This record gives sequence, C-alpha cells and structure tokens, in this order.
Amino acid sequence: MSKSDLQTIRKEELGLTREEACDLIQMGMTVSRLEYIEKNNRPTPEELRNIARAYRRPSLLYHYCLNTCDIGKCVFPKILNEDLSQLTVRLIDGLNRFEYKKDALIDISADDRISADEIEDFVRIEEDIEKLTDSLASIRLWRDSMLAKGMIDTEKYSEIKRRRASKK
Repeated sequence: MSKSDLQTIRKEELGLTREEACDLIQMGMTVSRLEYIEKNNRPTPEELRNIARAYRRPSLLYHYCLNTCDIGKCVFPKILNEDLSQLTVRLIDGLNRFEYKKDALIDISADDRISADEIEDFVRIEEDIEKLTDSLASIRLWRDSMLAKGMIDTEKYSEIKRRRASKK
C-alpha cells in the first residue's frame, strides 16, 4: 500500500471527502487522523480494519499484511489479483500438478525424515504447495471482496456456511 493508495481509493474510486470518509469509517476517526494515515501509511490494525470495512476493500488488509507488517511478510501467501476464472484455472492446474507428486510426498514422509536424495523432490513439492496456497488465498480474497461489495448474497452465503459447519 503506497502512501497515496488510501487517498486514491477515497477520492477517485469512492468520490468521498475526508469528512465523508470519517462518517463512513466511524470508530472515532477524525479528519486529521485520516489525513495523517493517508500521507504516512501508518494506520493501527484497528484503524485499517475499519477503513477496509468502510471502503469495502478487504484487499487493504491483505496488502498491508504482505507489504508492511514484518510478520505478515513472512507468513502470508502471495495474493494474485485476478478474476475468479483465472484463479480457478490456476488452482485446477496446481491441483493437477500436485496429483502427480502425492505418491512422492508419501514416500518422502514415510520415515518422518528427508534424506539427501529426497531433498530436491521435497523442494519441488513444497513450491507446488506454496502455489496452491497462493491460489486458495487469492480465491478467499476474491470472495471477501465480492461479499463486501454485495455481489454475493451475504445472508444466503452465511446461512450455507452455518449449516455446513453444524454438520461437521
């Protein structure tokens, strides 16, 4: 998130003044604080959650974690900014590639050790798993964005998630 990303979203994409944005963000956000955040890219995690919610941009959270937060840089998967059809093709391709390597992974893991002759295969498998993780995280972000924008029926989605969770 560059120093002007929040300001660009607020002004150009949402057409909001800082005062209007503060009304949307709520939670005690002041015009001077929002100006500081936009210029210095230094929101608290709570402020960023509130801004992301108000602007309907869950991607702000992911972007912050990936690029600003030292812990997030280490643990968050790379988010691919693609549409659902591209993400689906990428995921299916990754699953197909992994299908051929699952037997190798079973062989490698059978003794709970990675021997010298297994390291190269293990690294390749690990890279494929990372790509799958990136695809799955990107699909989740796409879903979160569509829910936030009202492009997926939130009530119906939540109902189905609750129903499926109760069956587990």
